[in-house]
Amino acid sequence: MFPCCKLEKGKTNKKNVQKYAFIRLDGLYQTLPLFVKQGNRMIILDGYDKRFVKKSFQFWLCIILGAILSILVTAYSAYAGLKIGGVYWPILATSVTSLAILKISGKKDANLANIMQTAGNTGGMVAAGIIFTIPAAWMLGIEFTYIQITLIALIGSLLGLLFSLPLRKNLLHLPYPDGTAAAVVLQSSQESTDKIKILLYSLLTGGVVAYLRDGMLLLRLSFIGLAGGFLIGGLFTGVWFFGAMVSYFVLSGVDRIALTNAGIGIIIGTALAYIFTDVLPLLKTLAKGWRRGYLGLIFVAIVLIASFTHVSLVITVFAIGGAFLMASVAGFVTGQLNIDPMEIFAIIVLLAVKFLLPADFSQLVTLAAIVTLAAGTAGDVMQDYKTGSLLNTPYQWQTVAQIAGSLTASLVIGLIIIAIAKTSGFGNAQFPAPQATAIAAIVKTQTVPPSMLIGIVLGGLAAVGLSFFKLGLAPIVFGIGMYVPFSLSLSLFLGGAIRLWSDYKKRTETNRLIAAGLIAGESLVGVLLTLISFVKNLL
Repeated sequence: MFPCCKLEKGKTNKKNVQKYAFIRLDGLYQTLPLFVKQGNRMIILDGYDKRFVKKSFQFWLCIILGAILSILVTAYSAYAGLKIGGVYWPILATSVTSLAILKISGKKDANLANIMQTAGNTGGMVAAGIIFTIPAAWMLGIEFTYIQITLIALIGSLLGLLFSLPLRKNLLHLPYPDGTAAAVVLQSSQESTDKIKILLYSLLTGGVVAYLRDGMLLLRLSFIGLAGGFLIGGLFTGVWFFGAMVSYFVLSGVDRIALTNAGIGIIIGTALAYIFTDVLPLLKTLAKGWRRGYLGLIFVAIVLIASFTHVSLVITVFAIGGAFLMASVAGFVTGQLNIDPMEIFAIIVLLAVKFLLPADFSQLVTLAAIVTLAAGTAGDVMQDYKTGSLLNTPYQWQTVAQIAGSLTASLVIGLIIIAIAKTSGFGNAQFPAPQATAIAAIVKTQTVPPSMLIGIVLGGLAAVGLSFFKLGLAPIVFGIGMYVPFSLSLSLFLGGAIRLWSDYKKRTETNRLIAAGLIAGESLVGVLLTLISFVKNLL
């Protein structure tokens, strides 16, 4: 407690403290007992100024609104991610949206907005963890139920949160660019109003385009590729497009299946190299933040996975261990590079289990999903904690917000995946799902094809060489470019070129909101139309 907030002896104890609320004192938020019950009266404890009391219902209202926002973020992230093979950090878009909601209600509190956006942006990484892995089951001829997908999403995301908490203090010195940018947005006033208008107009534009294209069949236009390329950036979209050029033009005479295997091999080789260049050197540093008290929660997670999924106990232990290891590394990598290679972390663990233990296809896909979700959530929550540290938002309340967002996102992602699987399918021109394609190829591979072996060697060598220039992950997008549709690679490349121009003109921050709004609007309408079609098919 603060020195000026002393309590009279005997005035309160654990039994008669009835409420907890926010108090703002000298610009700092803390969670403290503010009210005691004496008879039929609620009395504010001495030492607190009533003007600074933030009643607890405001906090819980922001949690609820953030959880609803997480549903929307989950929907558009899943739809767009299946199309372009990537999910961007939604923290800036949810920050602006949270400010807009608070302004409508007459509030201008950056900390409350931060709590709301923390819950809201959780849906992005929950969606990413599922769409990068679970569609592989359908490609392998397996179907996951809604309950299975929901449990996998919830357990994986909560594991990522659990494994991040002990490392929070050790990692917050890292830059976390998007988390830092979100803090700036939440602290601004007039600028936030302008950003709200920009996001709203782009959201409506994307939604109208999607409805005219998919609902009325009047257009063949889509902003998702261009906007996605802008958010990914010029460097990685350029490497992606280079992979496409090599595959579709330089090696046009080679069999497409062989080229797909080679591209997937490059991804595997990059993942293997990443273990030695980045993962292993970090383990000693990251281990310092761990405490024995978390072992009990890990045991609970093992029991839940083994009891409510079809995964064996041995595979479950590997899943938990892989999730712990990769989530720890993901938080560090995100802080440095602002990139979370979550699917690569899953591939590393998947390869280890596949060649060491007997496991069927569904167990391996589940393993990959849990690890991917944990790694993605770890990067996401550390971005949020960085924002909170700059705004002095209590991390405990951000943790509650993260749990609420994970819960609502997990409840809807299964419905979205099943609806798309039944109406369109995965691994096609409409929903390429490149990461899930790679997961499916790894799971079903019994012997390594020569073209895949060549890709593994080339990917590993390239990753090691490029790691000296902090570009060790670049071969991943080169490999993806080799097997996804060329039209997707081209649109992403053009979006990346626009990003380079925007960086040169110093208009990136505003244009990022435009890109995010276009993706969100188009994807939300696309998801809605998909769900309507799914329901019609059921009827």
